[in-house]
Amino acid sequence: LNRRLSPPGSCVLNFPLCYLALNYGALCYFTSGLETPLVQVAAVLYALFVLNPRRSSLQLLLAVTPLLRHELALTFALSLVWAWLRNRALPLRMALAGVLLTGSWVGFRIYYYADLFPNTFYLKNVTDVGQGLIYLRDTAGTYMLHVVLGLFCLLVLLIRRKQPPGRAADQSNHAVHRAKPKAKAHTRRRGRRRVHPTGQRPTGLTGPPAAVASLDIRIRERLVMLLLAVSIAAYVVKIGGDARHYRFLAFPFCLCVCALAGLVEHALFRFGLGAFRPGPALGGILVGLCSFSFYPPQLDGHPFFGNRKHTIVNKISDASGHRRNRRETLPPWGSGAQIEIKRRYEESRNAGSGRPYRGTGFSDRCESIYEFFDRRVVHALGLTEPILARVQMKSDRPAHKYGLIPLGQDIYAIVKSPEIVFGRGMYRSAVDQGMAPPWIANNLDIIEVLEQKMFNTHDPAENLRLAFTFPQRIRPPAKP
Repeated sequence: LNRRLSPPGSCVLNFPLCYLALNYGALCYFTSGLETPLVQVAAVLYALFVLNPRRSSLQLLLAVTPLLRHELALTFALSLVWAWLRNRALPLRMALAGVLLTGSWVGFRIYYYADLFPNTFYLKNVTDVGQGLIYLRDTAGTYMLHVVLGLFCLLVLLIRRKQPPGRAADQSNHAVHRAKPKAKAHTRRRGRRRVHPTGQRPTGLTGPPAAVASLDIRIRERLVMLLLAVSIAAYVVKIGGDARHYRFLAFPFCLCVCALAGLVEHALFRFGLGAFRPGPALGGILVGLCSFSFYPPQLDGHPFFGNRKHTIVNKISDASGHRRNRRETLPPWGSGAQIEIKRRYEESRNAGSGRPYRGTGFSDRCESIYEFFDRRVVHALGLTEPILARVQMKSDRPAHKYGLIPLGQDIYAIVKSPEIVFGRGMYRSAVDQGMAPPWIANNLDIIEVLEQKMFNTHDPAENLRLAFTFPQRIRPPAKP
């Protein structure tokens, strides 16, 4: 990406790579059981696609991205529009691939879940712009992204002022980036740097004035990248952000940084500062060290130098809070083996009891629920409980509605009762037997629709009807 956005023959600093490689947020979610690592890689794919919307491999890869996170369907649609405007033709292959892949997944969801969206969508689909702006500031402020964008805007103005007389750079659709193959024969590669046939590396403003004047810093493409990032950031702000630092803004954050690729190289090229060859390398090291020094306000110090005290700030937690095991102190480099439950899983599977579940459990936590693989768990925060996810209730923190916990206990009492047959009709049976609290009786019609989704029989016609049935939000009990 940086090579595509840099002038040919320029020194290389690669600001995006230096800025992201040691960034705390990017590193926290570069390996994860979640989809966030792939989302960060997808940001670079979108940036490459904006530069070359005709490339079929990128079109197919972008068609996969809505399967990573549902909001990326918005960026996929905007990318279709961009390719249409740029190529003066609708990219049918890309559109068909998107319809086929996303449509197949939606079809599977209808067949298996009788619903269009995952349960967490309904839990987190609220409107809390104020908290969302706080979440945006928590990420951008931690890594000084607003300062970086401002400095690069000034850099763009300086580069454009330095534009040599001749053809305007932003109007050159046949810039050096799109030079004919014969123009590339003037240089050859030695190692990783371009070298002229004379053996001298190009420094400063090289080439004839017309070629220098035609160098394009691709303002339009960079603005499209920022537009794609803003579209996802706006959605995240709308739902109030996330309970974890950086995670929901991983895609727009990386894409914003990608939009800055090659600008430093253009500045070095324009101002003739490429003679000092170690300069870009030293600059890259400085950028990496500065990025490495940033850490979120939820920690009282940099985590590289040992365990730090973790606190929730502005209703936002950090990944370090979940990395710690609450019951015992684990070594930082060997915790994986100590929390592994594969042996327990195999023992349970080989027991041959014939029962799919050992019983019913109740949990109001999310980081340790994986241990209850052999139980039917009622998750009191609504992450895996369809009824609780649709209760109309204000969030205490993003995706955390603590008022759901007593309601989860009510559901748990019904699910574990030996007098209730688990499955369709259990909530009406609980109401008829006087075992259900008033809020279940008052919302029984809505709950029974959700019950049909939960215990569907994979009948295609019935599941299609249920998938496009959108019941109202459940009214919680009135506060005393």
